[in-house]
Amino acid sequence: MPRSLMPRFPRAPLLVRSFACLAALAALAGCPGTPTPPAEKKARERRFLVRTEPVSVRPVTYTLEATGALRAKDVFRIDAQVSGRVEGVAFDEGDEVTKDTVLCRIAPRTYELAVQQAQAALVRAKRAHALAQADLADTQRKARYNIEQATILNAHAERDYGRRRIAFDGNAITEEELLSTQDKRDLAALTLQNARAAAETEVQVARAAVEEKDAAARQAEVALAEAEENLRKSCVLSPVAGRIEERLVSEGTQVSPGTAIAQVVDRELRLRFSIPEEQAARVRTDSRVTFRVLAYPGRDFNATLYYIGTQTDAKTRMVTAWAHVERPADAVLKAGFFASVRIVTGEQAQAVVIPLTAVLPTERGFVAYVVENGQAQRRPIVLGLQLADQAVEILSGLKAGERLVVEGASSLIPQAPVREAGVPDDDGSSSGAASSDRGERRP
Repeated sequence: MPRSLMPRFPRAPLLVRSFACLAALAALAGCPGTPTPPAEKKARERRFLVRTEPVSVRPVTYTLEATGALRAKDVFRIDAQVSGRVEGVAFDEGDEVTKDTVLCRIAPRTYELAVQQAQAALVRAKRAHALAQADLADTQRKARYNIEQATILNAHAERDYGRRRIAFDGNAITEEELLSTQDKRDLAALTLQNARAAAETEVQVARAAVEEKDAAARQAEVALAEAEENLRKSCVLSPVAGRIEERLVSEGTQVSPGTAIAQVVDRELRLRFSIPEEQAARVRTDSRVTFRVLAYPGRDFNATLYYIGTQTDAKTRMVTAWAHVERPADAVLKAGFFASVRIVTGEQAQAVVIPLTAVLPTERGFVAYVVENGQAQRRPIVLGLQLADQAVEILSGLKAGERLVVEGASSLIPQAPVREAGVPDDDGSSSGAASSDRGERRP
């Protein structure tokens, strides 16, 4: 039809169309509310099948685990202390030795002869000393005799001079006779004086000879002691009980002082390990230490902690600790073994413990679900020690006896209705076991 012949209808004013739109919006706004999304409505109407068990308490032992290594308490290098050829080698690598076990000897005959020579020299020196003492005694006796004789002669001369003087004063003798008597008196006095001086000199000489012989005797005693010490050193002994780690000489080897003979490892072992600085305060000396080694993976060995380092390593932030190892009867432990260390640092008699399957990670931390009045309630929890039986300690967030969801919690939301597997419903029926839910965990 030609456009000019088409019927014309009047256009609705713009204001009328605007009011119509507002009325439609008002009608929508007057509805009771926005309908619940179908997925959430279905989740709230559905009863989730879960398996629960009561939250339990039990004793928990707190342990510190570390790694370390066994070390010998001491490693001794036995050196030769005298010169000579090695004889009588009686040890080899791996031999068990006790303290003072004879390992070998170094030129024993040479040092035995040296001892015999020193003994003979000492006998001669002592005999010479005894003779010098006898000479001193004889010299002293002779000196006393000479002094006494000169004293008597001097006294006799004095008395004779006194008589002659009286006679001279009475004109009984001549002056010449008096002077002759006076000369005899003076000679007797001089003889006494010389006897005393000679006695002192002779005694001093004899005493010096005694001192010289005494010094020679003492020197001979020192020489004998040195020879006996060299003889003792020529017998090479193990300083400790242990195991021969390495033999470094053979029969006939020429050695000198300082030549290595053997290396002995002490039987006693120490355990060295490192602990984190934040856990160092939990460990005390005398603490019991349990460890295992790779050579005997299923066997526990014991040690006692005796030292905790006073410094922390600047790079690793670890503290070094040492423990005395209790040597097992079969002596299977060896220095250098790698050790996995375990130390009990405390115990909790009533700790809340739940299975790991009940723990859900979220962006805000860990949570678990409990059932109250047929609904799931989400609880933020703080984890403690993880145990070996796939359980974990709960420090806060749960109480003993609460019904904990251990299976099926990953599909729950707060206040979701649940059915507990094995628990009768209101109508008396019992739900089966909760199926494994592999859906995404919700926070």
